[in-house]
Amino acid sequence: ARAAPPPPPPGRAPPAAGGGGGEGPGPPPPGGGGEDQPGPDEKLAASVREEAEKELRLIFILREIARAEKLEPDPKALGEEIAGLARREGVPPARLREALEERGQIPVVQDRLLRRKAMDFVIEQARIKEQQGDR
Repeated sequence: ARAAPPPPPPGRAPPAAGGGGGEGPGPPPPGGGGEDQPGPDEKLAASVREEAEKELRLIFILREIARAEKLEPDPKALGEEIAGLARREGVPPARLREALEERGQIPVVQDRLLRRKAMDFVIEQARIKEQQGDR
């Protein structure tokens, strides 16, 4: 009598009935379609990469606008942002501020606020241009 073949490794399907362990081409590898066609995994990775690149470009553009326009982070807005984050997290604002300071994360929050300020500046400039065009 023939011994049963060993179980397949985790995540792999057992060979088809009568397959005898490796004859024929078998199923395509996971995430792979044809040789010339990207599979779903590659398509997803490309889509995620494209979105990340767009987001990074926007971040760098907004930082440059903030620098060129000499925009500064507003201490009052920083306090309001931390209070809002603390509310969402369910912790006292002073405790969250302390944790952010300990981890060196205050500049990250300031950067987010500065980018938001730069975006507001761009929107305001667009409104001014739009109103000037209506005349």
